[in-house]
Amino acid sequence: MMIGKKFGLSVLALGVISAAAWAGPKEEEHFDVSPGVSNGQLVTGGFIDDTQTFIPDVRVFGYEFGEEDPLQPFFAQDPGFNNFPLSNGGTFPANTDFGFDVLSNLQVWDGAGDVSFGLVPNGTSLLLEKGSQFIEVGPDNALPLSGFTIETSDGDGQIEDTHLDAILQGPGGADPALGIYLVEMRLTSTADLLASESFWAVFNAGLDEEAHEEAIEWVETVLVPEPAMAMMMLVGGGLAFSRRRRSA
Repeated sequence: MMIGKKFGLSVLALGVISAAAWAGPKEEEHFDVSPGVSNGQLVTGGFIDDTQTFIPDVRVFGYEFGEEDPLQPFFAQDPGFNNFPLSNGGTFPANTDFGFDVLSNLQVWDGAGDVSFGLVPNGTSLLLEKGSQFIEVGPDNALPLSGFTIETSDGDGQIEDTHLDAILQGPGGADPALGIYLVEMRLTSTADLLASESFWAVFNAGLDEEAHEEAIEWVETVLVPEPAMAMMMLVGGGLAFSRRRRSA
């Protein structure tokens, strides 16, 4: 289902299942990002708070504006970040910070017809903030756009349920258009670790869940490279991969 770089975990902690084996309800696919490390590189899995379930190899994350407070229809307390500690099979090192970069400008699909993302109109932006730290993602940022440190793991490598605030803003203070909003990101660290592969946050602003899930599946199919396709890229100089991973 969720396709991405293999974790290579040697320990199966309690509550860990594979992405391919995950068969929960569609609404449960809205995971927190679970930072880990494999072969010196940051990696992303999914974490379900309610069941304390970890799913490796997750690169696409769906979120809903207005879920926390219907009176704030363009606010989401996501992405969230959560993981298992080292003592329970986690792979993120102790006392290590992590942050993020944004790798794409903000894109939107209005839900009509086939999934087709395009740049948001001028004046529309996504504010990502935590405390006094923030960045604003619009249609014309210089990329990559550096984010900020989100959290530092504790002495057992745990990042326990910390969240960014996401605020969708329309032109001139007006409400933004309803739609599915997309942004590409990666995890970073000031430690001696490579940045993660890309992951995508897919935000639903007022459309039905069927459209949201359709967009999530499109991102999984079109933007996330399959292992076989990555091998073709290496063998064929990137030509096959570039045809497969077309721009959103």
